[in-house]
Amino acid sequence: MKEYIIQFSPIRSGSTLVYNLLSNTVGLPVHKHHHFTDTDPKAFYIVTIRHPYNSIVSSILRYSEASITDEVLEEHVIEYLNHGGSVISKDNFPPRDSELLFYETFVGNFKLIYQAIEKASGYPISSDKRKELDKQFNIKRVKEACKHLKKTGPEAQHWHAWSVSKNLGETAYKNFLDSGQINKLKENKQLSEIINRYYKK
Repeated sequence: MKEYIIQFSPIRSGSTLVYNLLSNTVGLPVHKHHHFTDTDPKAFYIVTIRHPYNSIVSSILRYSEASITDEVLEEHVIEYLNHGGSVISKDNFPPRDSELLFYETFVGNFKLIYQAIEKASGYPISSDKRKELDKQFNIKRVKEACKHLKKTGPEAQHWHAWSVSKNLGETAYKNFLDSGQINKLKENKQLSEIINRYYKK
């Protein structure tokens, strides 16, 4: 049995949702990180990932809904890579002590998160508890709650005013970037490593 759980991810990949589900189910300390140094044998890692282009665009839309300029895009590429992206471009997590969750599948299917939590903790989550959490962390309900936050919510929860965008988690980068900007992203070696590692299998 591990001593604690680390929820690791790049920014804008559903990490706050998974962190809160973990915190409401497991009897172990849970730590949320976007930075990484080395794996700890005492920890189990639950790693969330989202297509990097969508994470980057979602990050931009937190601050402005104006047309995305090349300069703003580049700034957020750097932010994404500095806050978890560069880590997942490499194979850093031990398979036996980690579970990888894809935003594209778990955001509409909490069952996948519960399965990862059960693997990490070794304890089952009852159907009643699952129903309770499904209701509590429904994306529309969370968005409504976050509207009343100024910038950041309670530290223990990690919610903030921009946790859920008006797109309700369904940001599609092709709707916000032009072909030149998409080609620029494709030229980024680390972003390409992430896509090739996780999204071209």
